[in-house]
Amino acid sequence: MSDRLHDLEKLLVELWFDQAFAGKAPDIDDLPDYARGQIDLRRLAVYSNVLRENHLQVLQGIFPRTRKLAGQEWESLARAYCLALPQLTRNNRRPDHFRMNNTGAYFHAYFLANQKALAEKYPFMSDLIQFEIVQAELAESDQEVSYSIENDSAPTVRALARRQPLVNPVLRLLHCRYDIPALIDILDDESRPQTAPALEPRQVVLVAARNPLNYRVRVVEVNDLTALLVQTARDSNCSYLDLVAVASEHCALAKDELTKHCLTLFADLHEHHVFVGSKELIGS
Repeated sequence: MSDRLHDLEKLLVELWFDQAFAGKAPDIDDLPDYARGQIDLRRLAVYSNVLRENHLQVLQGIFPRTRKLAGQEWESLARAYCLALPQLTRNNRRPDHFRMNNTGAYFHAYFLANQKALAEKYPFMSDLIQFEIVQAELAESDQEVSYSIENDSAPTVRALARRQPLVNPVLRLLHCRYDIPALIDILDDESRPQTAPALEPRQVVLVAARNPLNYRVRVVEVNDLTALLVQTARDSNCSYLDLVAVASEHCALAKDELTKHCLTLFADLHEHHVFVGSKELIGS
């Protein structure tokens, strides 16, 4: 690509996204001489308006519960975010930043930084936004996941020591200050009065994982110990027996009882596609 063509492309991106997309009308006087006659500012503004409206529609799809919670304030919140989107991506722009399915990527950070009044009115909205972003990210992930069924329902200690659980790579752990599943149940109840839900703080840990067979994202609540074991399995090449040892440091159960409990837990994690198989540890 020639330097002049590269400069023209860069200018077009700046005009389209940073100005027209953000609701500013570029002026012919803003264009350098080489670009005059090459860029149709009127058409640029039309395309930018269409793109921004499309982003607004996609936001509604990514954040259906946040939209319901915000009520009449959703429209102004979504439009303010879309107007700020070019600036939010200016210093970290990649070709995919204006793809429709990435529209919500900056919404959580934007909300915390710019919507303090709304955050005080709905202190659980921040967790809800993060939850819906994670669901969208996992659903849109293009990462393929190999999946195998574990048939050994009663493995020996030796087998536990030489097998490593494989954690689903399309997975996120969420530490929430509020009970988001309960909030979703409230928001989805069409029979409830259209008033702000009352929700007391309650810390919950959620595991969101995409089913590699049907690509649906499933969210389950887990306790702190289960979250620790999932995190440990994801971050290190450890065996099932190593995970039992980690559990023993945080649990007062007798050894045999703890091992039995962990086997049940591991089976549940496979069933929920948090674990998607296991492999033989090298040197075992």
